[in-house]
Amino acid sequence: MKGKGKYTSIALLCVLIITGCGTEETADTYIAGTDYPWQYYSRDFYGIPTVEGNGSVYFKNGHYIYQLDEETDILTPLCNKTNCLHTQETDDSRRGECNAYIPEEDASITYMDGYIYSVVDDWSGDEPCDVLYKLAEDGSTKETIYQWEGQSVEGWCMHRDVLYYVEHTFDADNQEHYAVKAMKLSGMGRLQSKTIFEPEEGLTVYGFGMPEAYGNHLYINLNGVLTDEIEDFTDEEWIRYSYNKTFQYNLQDKSMTEIRIPDQSESQQVSDVTFWQDKIIYTAMDITKNHEYDFTLNIDIYDRDMNLVDTVQAPFHSSPYEPSYGSGDRMYVQVSEESGDTFAIEYWDKTKIGTYQGEEYQLTRICEQPIK
Repeated sequence: MKGKGKYTSIALLCVLIITGCGTEETADTYIAGTDYPWQYYSRDFYGIPTVEGNGSVYFKNGHYIYQLDEETDILTPLCNKTNCLHTQETDDSRRGECNAYIPEEDASITYMDGYIYSVVDDWSGDEPCDVLYKLAEDGSTKETIYQWEGQSVEGWCMHRDVLYYVEHTFDADNQEHYAVKAMKLSGMGRLQSKTIFEPEEGLTVYGFGMPEAYGNHLYINLNGVLTDEIEDFTDEEWIRYSYNKTFQYNLQDKSMTEIRIPDQSESQQVSDVTFWQDKIIYTAMDITKNHEYDFTLNIDIYDRDMNLVDTVQAPFHSSPYEPSYGSGDRMYVQVSEESGDTFAIEYWDKTKIGTYQGEEYQLTRICEQPIK
């Protein structure tokens, strides 16, 4: 997610969306193992290096993917080769032989049907290109299943055997073009992409958010300005030209609609969507305060009837990023140490929601790992 605007005024609205469609394949709720795993710790433009799988949590730090056993809190590289040195390998020409190794440090990961996937910006060949990797959850295999030529992947997610991604290209006149595409990973039409969304005419695109999915819907955030002349806007000009919208794409009837919160004002924009315990959380920002850079994050949490159940502050004050809450009782985050030599895994105990009344939630540290 590149170029996402910073914001300060945040209101969170939670909406329960269990509407079922009669079969598991079309259920409008979360299906473990096949669906986009919305238990990610972060949706910022540096990637999403944490995902839950079948009984394990997988973390990516630097070039390596690690597997965490939640029962023992033991963290190990995702590679079962007996003769592999993993993170201890000093020969750069051999590091790629490790199944846990990914060429791009900032690449994100996802889990689906027993495999870890990653779209990687690969510079190892004659021309840089984006590559889709597939790794077995037991660390036994790693393979390349798709490669893009002349296109850049700006953000992506996987959901019910389909890869959804933002494609960024330049035409012969060096003009930028963006499109959201869908690519099946198996069956008829495998690895053939089709366009499902394009920005409106006249929009100067700053960037797309990371596509996300839940049940029968895909969520796409797009931000930019509705003018070619980008200046230091007044508040009135921000309201007039600023563009930060979140769209909902129906995977069943292929319709696209803009998401708007109840009583949304002219200066508010729904800038993001995340998920927690079968609830959708819409993050609304006030664009007149977008450029003030006040990073205090107050979170209002509502129940399905739109009753406020708690208000809590996030312990992040140096950047306007907010973790996703996740499906279980823990919300995992990675914390880089100031020394730059190690990173730590911490979590928030979400069972305490309802008790904060405006106080800041705390993180509990469970393990540390050297950065390689």
